[in-house]
Amino acid sequence: MADKPDNPQTLPDEEIKATTRLAITRIGTNDLTPVPRVITPAIEREEEIETDIERAGSDVITIGDTEERVFTTTPHGTFTSMYKGHAIVRACIDKIAKSCVAAGYKFIPRDSKLDLDEGDDEKLTEVFTRSKFRSLLRSAYIDLLIYGDAFWWVQMNRLTEGHMLLRVAPSQVSIVIDKETQDVTSYIVRDSQGQETQYPAEDFIHFKFYDPSNAVYGLSPMESIQSAVAQDLFAQQFNESFYANGAQTGIIFNMKGASKEEVDRNREYIRNEYTSVVNAHKPVVLEGDVSVEKSASDHAGMQFIEGRQALTMEIMAVFDMPYTKIGGTTEGANRSQSSENDKTYRSETIAPLQNMVEDTINEELIFELLNIQDTIFNHVELDTRTEEQQMKLLSEGMSQGVYALNDVRQRLGLAPVEGGEEPWVATPTGLIPVSMVKEVAEAILAGGAAQQNDTNATLEDSAEASKTSEEAAEADKKNGPEDD
Repeated sequence: MADKPDNPQTLPDEEIKATTRLAITRIGTNDLTPVPRVITPAIEREEEIETDIERAGSDVITIGDTEERVFTTTPHGTFTSMYKGHAIVRACIDKIAKSCVAAGYKFIPRDSKLDLDEGDDEKLTEVFTRSKFRSLLRSAYIDLLIYGDAFWWVQMNRLTEGHMLLRVAPSQVSIVIDKETQDVTSYIVRDSQGQETQYPAEDFIHFKFYDPSNAVYGLSPMESIQSAVAQDLFAQQFNESFYANGAQTGIIFNMKGASKEEVDRNREYIRNEYTSVVNAHKPVVLEGDVSVEKSASDHAGMQFIEGRQALTMEIMAVFDMPYTKIGGTTEGANRSQSSENDKTYRSETIAPLQNMVEDTINEELIFELLNIQDTIFNHVELDTRTEEQQMKLLSEGMSQGVYALNDVRQRLGLAPVEGGEEPWVATPTGLIPVSMVKEVAEAILAGGAAQQNDTNATLEDSAEASKTSEEAAEADKKNGPEDD
């Protein structure tokens, strides 16, 4: 369909295709969002641009008096080729994207003191499940890391009154903003047939990296490594040619006094019997007075390996990717150091990226579009501790009343058990329910006070008896022994 973004990764079913453009209803309101209007097919745009649109520059087209269409300057084709053609770039991007979605996601109350609203949870689960959300989320991270921008189209199915999220390639999107406020007013999508469709701003979710020189589009990490990637690709081509020539660096055959015919015969012989991998290490027999000179050093002399390693480290620095995460090793590495590196990777590389995506999903999708105010989207934090460490933490949490038994079973992927909802706490007298801690404490304190009173009374009685005994002994002593 011409009025739908051309989406190569995720397409709606036929039912949604047939009904989606009738109208779009925002959940939580009774308003109908107007149907997006088709701008013009690409083949008919030239005349309309001349009459209705004033070109304000290479990246901006002024539309009427209040709006302007801003085009991105990101070279999408170049960055796509860098991602597909360079192993380190591909490894960094895929590793980060996988790490961000590996543990899944959850919905939690916006106020941590409240319980999760079951209605909100059900509504969000329906939308996210319908959208195949984990795959969609991973594609957003990949788009961000390649292009600096990622876009989701929020599609409405009138038959089921349910939303569905679809990826739109960043290369297909241009943005319309208000000239005075610079706020985004709409998005224009060009499909594979060249037709453009304009969508209200609320129909799109836009993720982007901060760009200090551009408030509309994001800044791609690829911008900073274009030179490094190009150099490394040239180095790969050199290496490929090196092995294609039988692992021989540039060699000069100096044929003294040879005729043109002799030179041509020697050149043909070298091409057929010396170059290429299949001729590696074969002896060479040339006619005439021939001397051999090298025109280039070997890999070690050119510091070829060191140069490629430096380029690799430069690329990984931009993506904030530890060398060990893509199979590299460091001197003196041990299990403890590896664990610390992994914690640093998750806290300094993964967590900030997840936080940025969470903020966008919560603000633009959940709060504004779906009109859900008390529930938020959150990534599940991947636990990298050993099973022994996890069990120790969970056991301590249970003994201190932090976790209930069913909380622990849920974390371990086990079904809940009857009576496992109540957290317990360890006391000198044994485990007691958290709800009874105050009652038990008061009983212990009351029992202790009664026992102390009994002890005090016993001590007083003992002291009185001792005093009476002492007085009797003193009286006997004064009276002296009785006469027989």
